[in-house]
Amino acid sequence: MPNNLDPEQERLIRLREKQLSSRDPGIKKKKFTNMISEKERRTKNTLSIGRVWSVIPHIWRWAFYGLILGLITMAVLPTFWINENSFLISILAAAILIVLGIMIGSAIDYRENLKDLSK
Repeated sequence: MPNNLDPEQERLIRLREKQLSSRDPGIKKKKFTNMISEKERRTKNTLSIGRVWSVIPHIWRWAFYGLILGLITMAVLPTFWINENSFLISILAAAILIVLGIMIGSAIDYRENLKDLSK
C-alpha cells in the first residue's frame, strides 16, 4: 500500500482484503485437513487397549455388544425356561441382538460422520 493514503482509505483496503479472505473456499478445505491431521496425530500416540477399542468403528463395537448379550441369553434362557425350544429361541434372540447392535452402531457412525462434515 502506498504511504500517501489517508487512514480511511487504508481501513477500507484492509476491510476489503478481510472480506475477500473470508470468502476463500480454501479456508474450509484447510479446516478439514487440519481436522484430519489432528485425528491422525491422536492415533499415532502410544498404543493402548482403550485407544485401539476407540478406533474400531461403532458398527463393529455394537455388534460385539450384541454378541455378548446374545451369548448371555443363550446361557441363561435355557436354565430358567425349561422347554425343548428354549435353545432355538435363545439363538434367535442372539441373532436379533447382533442385528440390533449393528443398526445402533451404524446410526452412531453416521451421526459422527455428519458432525465431522459440518465442522
